[in-house]
Amino acid sequence: WEVDAELVGNYGILVPRPGETEAADARLADIIEKPAPGTTDSRLAVSARYVFAPEIFDQIRAVAPSETGAIYLTEAIHRLIQNGREVRAVRLRQDETRYDIGNHRAYFRTFIDYALDDPEWGDDTAEYVRQRLAQRRPK
Repeated sequence: WEVDAELVGNYGILVPRPGETEAADARLADIIEKPAPGTTDSRLAVSARYVFAPEIFDQIRAVAPSETGAIYLTEAIHRLIQNGREVRAVRLRQDETRYDIGNHRAYFRTFIDYALDDPEWGDDTAEYVRQRLAQRRPK
């Protein structure tokens, strides 16, 4: 999932090995948690679905907490790569959707999509949204 360049600093970013940028199943050269602008050319954001060998837990325990006290999984994955372990990423297909819930706007859009697609409540939700939109005053 590629994000706009100005949003790279909001996500964990995958850095494929040279020659594997467009691969559906790419080996990673690195993974960077919320990189500063201009520090990577990659715009491939993590979609947060993982399959790990048990050794990831040793790496998680070795990660120092951030200034806010968070322990980032991306840092543990980075440590695996730095220690020579092969780490792969699978790119979403064109027909797949990545939902983001990391900010209010994205969460609301994700919730609305799922609510409208719900087999039991979708029609009711759609009607409610139509009513609310009709009642809205222009800003």
